Amino acid sequence: MTTAIKSDENGSPWFTPEEHGHRLEHAAMVYLRRDSDNKSWLIDWPATQPDPMDGVSGGVVDSECECDFDDEHTEAAEVARKSPLPTPLELLELLADALGYETRPKW
Repeated sequence: MTTAIKSDENGSPWFTPEEHGHRLEHAAMVYLRRDSDNKSWLIDWPATQPDPMDGVSGGVVDSECECDFDDEHTEAAEVARKSPLPTPLELLELLADALGYETRPKW
């Protein structure tokens, strides 16, 4: 399961290697499109599917990890590279948790 990293009272990311392990990051694409009146953004069809989200080119980034980039880091980075990104629903839960909200089904 994926969990969100909390922020401190100033909104700065609260990341500790002891608690969260290696800092391995990735960016996911959220597909948006303009509405028919071109007045606002809508979530596009791919962002509603149950499959893992598409990643932004470049893949897993580990350059901000505070470790010594030892064998353990290399192994952790390889696991991250092989792991699927969250599904849109999992991303919704992550965002809700990080922002202090709870989700519930509409239907």
